[in-house]
Amino acid sequence: MFGDDPENDRNISNIKRCPEIVSHVGQELLRDSKLEDEWIKRSTPSVITLKVKIDEIDPTTFPWAVVDDTGGRSYLLLKAFERLLFLNTNYPSDNPMIYLKETANISAECIFDIRKIRE
Repeated sequence: MFGDDPENDRNISNIKRCPEIVSHVGQELLRDSKLEDEWIKRSTPSVITLKVKIDEIDPTTFPWAVVDDTGGRSYLLLKAFERLLFLNTNYPSDNPMIYLKETANISAECIFDIRKIRE
């Protein structure tokens, strides 16, 4: 998951074609590349914009953050404010990858937008 402009981020450019897990299942478990080929043929690469609760963010997202008695919540809030400030002033900043906990539950009401990625 990325803050903005994921389709142009060099770290995930391959995800436009096929998610790594699908490719891995096809190659390693099924020993067949047809799964990846079918995925590419049938899928519509998209970016989903959503809102998550801060408690749903995996703390390993920022391993250098000091995890205090708030579970790193204060650090994440400061990073969110910093990101908003930098975006609104056109100041260059990093675009960190953010991981959700595996138990995260995102309801439909938290989805803001789904848009097709430009080919």
